[in-house]
Amino acid sequence: MRPVEDSGPPPRALDKAQIAALPLGSFPGAIRVADSPEAVAAALAALDGAGVLGLDTETRPSFKRGERHPVALLQLASADQAVLVQLQWAGMPPPLRELLESERVIKVAQAPADELRSLRRIYGVSPRGVVDVGRIVRDAGYAPSSVRGQAAHFLGIRISKSAQVSNWAGRRLTPAQQRYAATDAWVCRQSYLALRATGGGAAP
Repeated sequence: MRPVEDSGPPPRALDKAQIAALPLGSFPGAIRVADSPEAVAAALAALDGAGVLGLDTETRPSFKRGERHPVALLQLASADQAVLVQLQWAGMPPPLRELLESERVIKVAQAPADELRSLRRIYGVSPRGVVDVGRIVRDAGYAPSSVRGQAAHFLGIRISKSAQVSNWAGRRLTPAQQRYAATDAWVCRQSYLALRATGGGAAP
C-alpha cells in the first residue's frame, strides 16, 4: 500500500464521491486463521506485546425475518498481525478469554455493544478494556464515522465491502473474506491511534 502524503489534517466530512476516489487499500500484514483451541493459542502469540488491538466480529447473515445466528468469527489485529478465530470450532479457550478480559490491552471496535452482549451470552466472557472508536470519531466531528469512513479519514484509503454479506460460518474462509475481516479490525485500531495522537481518543 502506497503511503499517503501528509497534507495536513484530514477534512472532517467526506461524501461518497470523495471516498470512492481514494485508492483501494486493505490490511497489509500477516493473517492467521485459528479453528481449534491449540491454533488459537499459537496464533495469539503473534500479538504478544501489543498494547492496542483492533477488535471485530462477523456473523452469518440472516435473510429471514427474526432469524439470528451466533457470532462466527472474532478478529484481533495489531499493526501487522491479524488473528481470525472461528468460534464455532475453537470456542473460547483460556488464552483468548484472558486477552478479551484484560484491562491492560485496549481493544478498539466499532459500535461493539451487540457483539459484546453476544459473547457474554454464548461464552460467558466479559470483555474489558474495549473502546468504541465510532463514538470517539463522531465526538471528534468526523463524518461518516463508519469503518469505511475511518479508513478514508485516517488512512487515506477506500476499503472494499464486497465480502461483508458472505457465509462467515463456513469452515474455509476465502482469501477475500480473510482480508476483509482483518481489515475491519485493523482500521479500527489505526483510527483510534491516529485520534489519540492528536488528543482525540482517550484510553478506557
